[in-house]
Amino acid sequence: MARTQSLIIGGLVFVLLAGAAVLTTYKGDTQQPTGAADPRLVAPSPQSGYRAPSFELATLGTEQTVKLDELKGKPVVVNFWAAWCGPCRNETPDLQATYEKYKDQVEFYAVNLTSEDDLNDVTKFLQDLKISIPVLKDVDGQAQSAYRVVSVPTTFIIDKNGIVKERREGALSKVQMDGMLQRAIAGQ
Repeated sequence: MARTQSLIIGGLVFVLLAGAAVLTTYKGDTQQPTGAADPRLVAPSPQSGYRAPSFELATLGTEQTVKLDELKGKPVVVNFWAAWCGPCRNETPDLQATYEKYKDQVEFYAVNLTSEDDLNDVTKFLQDLKISIPVLKDVDGQAQSAYRVVSVPTTFIIDKNGIVKERREGALSKVQMDGMLQRAIAGQ
């Protein structure tokens, strides 16, 4: 019995010492960056305070190329979506209303996960909901991968200098979108 107690106590002491060693050597950064971001920094997963990953995508219909790096001077909304996505369908009318309200102050792009979608369904989706937001086609999934989009809709607000200000996963309400855009325009 005494031997069993000694083994248990010894095991507990070992676990506590090992835990203390791990905690004292951990050097992870758990703080979000503050102040002006270094424009050269790109986070492994796009997050607030870091440069937005660049992309070059063609628009649906006109096939004009949009390069994110060339969109300086105005905040940018990048919304990843798919026609098969129920929450995207629910969010899109509010996104359209927000686009109409802010389109002179903010660049809007709806990035379709074309690598996972059917263009006929995309066209029908846009026509059914009377959407005029510029739609970009992510044919090979490179933008989706660069932005680490694993669920749709996912929305990014990028400031006029190309720095991610907000990343939101899931459908947003018009009130949420309005607040995000007001903060982006104010430069916060």
